[in-house]
Amino acid sequence: MKISISASHALCVCAAILLAGCSETNSTLPRSNAGTSSTRLGKLTPTLAQSPGGGGAFSGGYSGTANFRPCVYQQYTGQFKFTGAGAVSFLGQSEESGNLVLSGRRGSCQGWFGHVVLRSLKHPRVRIKMQVGGRAHPGPCPSTLSYTVTGGTGRFYHATGSGTVAFMCSGSAYSDQWSGTISF
Repeated sequence: MKISISASHALCVCAAILLAGCSETNSTLPRSNAGTSSTRLGKLTPTLAQSPGGGGAFSGGYSGTANFRPCVYQQYTGQFKFTGAGAVSFLGQSEESGNLVLSGRRGSCQGWFGHVVLRSLKHPRVRIKMQVGGRAHPGPCPSTLSYTVTGGTGRFYHATGSGTVAFMCSGSAYSDQWSGTISF
């Protein structure tokens, strides 16, 4: 089969246009995920390297319900579980859940220690994780305990920080107030 020059030229031009269109489309896709955006189902999703660093003063508060078992000298055990809603810096409207247990020794009830997770209501997969502890007797209410940020999810994956959290209780209700700093 003999192809005329004009037909083969037109075929080359069509192929070049198609390849240019493909390379144009592919040039906008990342070669790797490091510091770029990835496209998934038509949405632009920033990678961890693009997440802007930030932080600063961290404050806010929550209120909700708590289950408190005080320390009894003969048992040396205590527990404070709580869940509540409120708002804090960098998360906005959010929820918290925590579990503190008492460390007791030799006839005395001393310090409450445990973990607290703060979860964004707008972005439920975004969380800040904290370790909380300090001296308080006989229970964590009313008291002010120290916290250390131990990480989280989303932009808080490598978060650090510290400060205090002040607890108040009335029956099975509690409230708290966070104050300190966080960087992420």
